[in-house]
Amino acid sequence: MRGTWGPLGGLLIALWLLPAPAVADTLIERAPALGTIHKFETYLADVRLRLYARESDTRKEAFKLVQRSIKEAKADGDADFALRLLGDVLLGVGLPSGTQLNEDLQESALELLSDTAKDRDLSLSLREAALAQIVRITAGRPPANADVRDDGYDVLAKLSEDRALILAHGSLAALGAVAASRESGWSGKRSKAASTIVDRLEDDALELRRAAFLVAVHVLRGMREKDSVAAKLWEELEDAAEAIKSPAFYADVAPQLRTLIDQQRGTPYAGPAADVKKRLDAFDGKLEPMQSPFPEVLRSVSEGAGRVDLERALQRIGADALRDGTRQLLGFSAIAARAARRDTPSDELRLLDDALVRLAQSDDSALPYFRLCAVLLEQAFQRRERGDSHLPLAQLARLLAATDSAALVLPVLNEIRSQALAPEQPVWVAKRLIGLLFLQAGDSPGAPLRAHAMEQLERIGQNAERWALRQEVWVRMQQLQQHARDADVKARAKAWLGG
Repeated sequence: MRGTWGPLGGLLIALWLLPAPAVADTLIERAPALGTIHKFETYLADVRLRLYARESDTRKEAFKLVQRSIKEAKADGDADFALRLLGDVLLGVGLPSGTQLNEDLQESALELLSDTAKDRDLSLSLREAALAQIVRITAGRPPANADVRDDGYDVLAKLSEDRALILAHGSLAALGAVAASRESGWSGKRSKAASTIVDRLEDDALELRRAAFLVAVHVLRGMREKDSVAAKLWEELEDAAEAIKSPAFYADVAPQLRTLIDQQRGTPYAGPAADVKKRLDAFDGKLEPMQSPFPEVLRSVSEGAGRVDLERALQRIGADALRDGTRQLLGFSAIAARAARRDTPSDELRLLDDALVRLAQSDDSALPYFRLCAVLLEQAFQRRERGDSHLPLAQLARLLAATDSAALVLPVLNEIRSQALAPEQPVWVAKRLIGLLFLQAGDSPGAPLRAHAMEQLERIGQNAERWALRQEVWVRMQQLQQHARDADVKARAKAWLGG
């Protein structure tokens, strides 16, 4: 429905629905009376028009409403709608024709978003929602307001170092967009963005280093002409490749680097790419399984072996599990127990979960599959405050995509829906659970799975007490209407959006 109505039509509808839209103390307080996300979105469009009003008093009152809606949010996710309106202001989304975008309003919007994103005393859901709006300025044409570009960039650079991994990942991806941009508005920031990515290539935290590798590769894929930013990234990739010590880390990033290297024939970067290849070739990525007695292997996992010894222990468990079901169960339990520790670093969690996925996929029984799905969902909840719950959920997406067995997947989809609706689940995690259902509804290998995932999305959209989750389903339904594999799923999405 977004974009269907012109500014005047949207305003008239809002006035018809809302006799006195200005009396709400916060935006979210309007939602229950409206009853559906569709009507609430219409109300929000009216508030946005008031933010763009020519009359200063009208703009100020609308901005105060948005400001209160953030500062007085009572439940996780309640401020999302106000934050999105601020993001719209940064880009002039919905600006009526002939209306000049007020630069003071833009700068006030960015300041409020920045303060929210950087405040570590706030919930991670709130901080990530604010960051998501700042990230929007790096997609497409940047704001004409230079202060908005400069200050927005500074926030992204700062948050790329944040201890909450989800914020650091999001910021690095946005900085990659700046580094790769050909828009004149970002010309003065491209080199700085590349430098920040380079700094993360040398980070002690392997998960941040991994993210920086992937961002650098993504940036360089689109650069085939001579460019100072690309030259800088290629030079630093050589040093970063030489610094790889972990065989598992090498196995994770080397294939993508090698694909990028193969694409450089005939470009100005063929030479630097060859130098990076030499560094990769010089690393012995082979990993010999630990040869100790099996009880000692398990002890190496449970008692906190160093990175390389842990990789060797996991290799041994995986090899023994193929021959001995008892060792598979014992190995699974030891690995899951270590992964469940709250102090397990993010990069170690990825390593452990990779091993659990391999164990589950090596067994024809349904028990390891269900057990692992439960483990990953539990991890996502346990690590909600660390900001890396997306890592086990990415493993769960991988697990779901690997089978078309309804007997395996349908119970898991039901549990994902229950977890997304759980009151104690943070909104930033619940949104990613909704994303798992969206992936299954849009492109699962089995038609019954797509239909069942769609049903779970509909139930969340209808029953979620938190309006931020209803809005997330609303956005996903729009995407399914356009891109789902099944005509039936597209039709159901269209019907739901029209409700």
